[in-house]
Amino acid sequence: MSTLVKFPGVAFEDVSYGSVESNRTSIQKAPTAATLTAKIIGGNGWVTLVMSAEKFFWEPGKPTEPPPGLHQPPGTGGVMVGIPTATSNGVEPLPVNVGESVFVLLTLNVPTQHLTPGPVDFTLQIESDNWTVPPIPMTVTVIAR
Repeated sequence: MSTLVKFPGVAFEDVSYGSVESNRTSIQKAPTAATLTAKIIGGNGWVTLVMSAEKFFWEPGKPTEPPPGLHQPPGTGGVMVGIPTATSNGVEPLPVNVGESVFVLLTLNVPTQHLTPGPVDFTLQIESDNWTVPPIPMTVTVIAR
């Protein structure tokens, strides 16, 4: 029996010709181990993706300023450190262990030639051997320059 896992939707701002925008969706803790692949359906070939699995742990100490990408909740006396355990382009399977975080970075590369302004729809489809992941529909609106 597969486990239902829902990734939040992704919102892109309005874009114009030649724009490059990135955004991501993620889950904080994998409920079970799984192997994932992903693809973009629609989107005129403008969207690429990179998936990663990361293990997080507390590192003791009181740094004055955490390095980029690290988070320090107030009064904890430590830093949350994320270590990538695997990455994938969506085609290559991504192994995910129980408790790891999963991130999907989406990059939108809007062509530089003239486009008809309006919405462009696409869907992120994540497939798994052990999870059921509902499709994640997205829309970006192309505006005239």
